Amino acid sequence: MQGRHFTPWKRALVIGSQTGGSYLEPHRELQTLNVGRSDRPVVPAPDFGRAKRAAEENFPKRRESHRTDCPRATTRMKSSLRIQSTLGLLFRPCAVSAPATAPGLNAHARWAHKTAAQLPLIPKPTPFVPDVPTFLTLIGRDLKQHADKFPTWEALFTLTTDQLRELGVEPPRARRYLLRWRQRFREGKFGIGGDLKHVENGVAYLKIHEKEASPTRTSRRVVNVPANQHVEEVSEGERVKVKGYKVKGVSTIVGPYALPVQKGVAKLAVTEGMWEDKRGHKVDGGERRRAEVRFKRGVAERKALREKMGFY
Repeated sequence: MQGRHFTPWKRALVIGSQTGGSYLEPHRELQTLNVGRSDRPVVPAPDFGRAKRAAEENFPKRRESHRTDCPRATTRMKSSLRIQSTLGLLFRPCAVSAPATAPGLNAHARWAHKTAAQLPLIPKPTPFVPDVPTFLTLIGRDLKQHADKFPTWEALFTLTTDQLRELGVEPPRARRYLLRWRQRFREGKFGIGGDLKHVENGVAYLKIHEKEASPTRTSRRVVNVPANQHVEEVSEGERVKVKGYKVKGVSTIVGPYALPVQKGVAKLAVTEGMWEDKRGHKVDGGERRRAEVRFKRGVAERKALREKMGFY
């Protein structure tokens, strides 16, 4: 058989297979064969199967402790592992659902848990949002036309998407918008005026509370107090600091939807779309058709100009 030249590790493999020794440490054999490149000996083609068998004999595989040659025992062991996995899923501790009085917490439950079928969390109405028509008026997008489809406050927060579709809340993006704002209200994420405490007939009064921060500086903040009382007459716990409003100058309250009444006093009334997420509008046909629309408009304007000058 015609011989071939091999690299040192292949020569070690061949020598180990032929001698029956370990081919991982063939130092003695390499010392006799690892000569100059010109004097490299010719080695016959190796028997790799024999080398593999020799390596397995010298380095036997470590048997696993749970391995068994009995097929019935193996089947029982697999079944036991599956049962343990299933029981661990069923009896794993579940997150405690959030109470109805704690906004900002979501109720999570596993499918196999008894609290999975728990009713959705129904928040309590606020002084600024006491009923369903007010809520739909605040979030805008003309959803107040569906106010008569929700007989109670609980119905507004318990109806599913399919039930809203059956009631006629269309289009689908209006239903998604309503569900999104419903979840925000559950979590206590209100819009402007949602944190007001003193509201009468949908109107809240904002006044300026002055406090001496230092002998040379006076701090002013906007608070919500009853309409017929002065700021000094109201206790500290009843003065509600209003978010989103500030004092400009000495006696001017500035903020969204704030209507000045007199010096240092403004009122805030429920208005259509106060909490609405404004949708964008397309400019010149939108981003994809903008170049085409502007080009055609330019052609029409130039044509009209030439007609006006008498070229046609």
